[in-house]
Amino acid sequence: MSSFPQKEAEIAASAQAMASGLADNAAIYPATPVVPANSTSLISAYTTAKNDAIAAQAAAEDATTSKDEAMDDLADAMKSDIRYAENTVDYDDDKLKLIGWAGRKDRIPLAPPGQARLLEAPKKGEG
Repeated sequence: MSSFPQKEAEIAASAQAMASGLADNAAIYPATPVVPANSTSLISAYTTAKNDAIAAQAAAEDATTSKDEAMDDLADAMKSDIRYAENTVDYDDDKLKLIGWAGRKDRIPLAPPGQARLLEAPKKGEG
């Protein structure tokens, strides 16, 4: 006994084979629960929906690419304005706050690390 297909492509291929097999062998299968013409229309509806999904996915990818490019352009423009503003007001925080920005913070050097404590060499076994 064969098992029902699990993958979408396998189901579609099996449906095609079943619909044509039932239509070609109407004498053997005279009273199918789903008329072969209905099966064909269901397969057609599936194919149309699949193609629509593929087109929608492609459109979504195009829209996402357009959005990302627009975001990059916006970020570049903002960075240019920020550099201009920082240089114009000489990093004055009060004036930069007027555009929602703050000047560069003074660099704080890192504190040197403290003395290492309780250093022990790992014991090695034989060999």
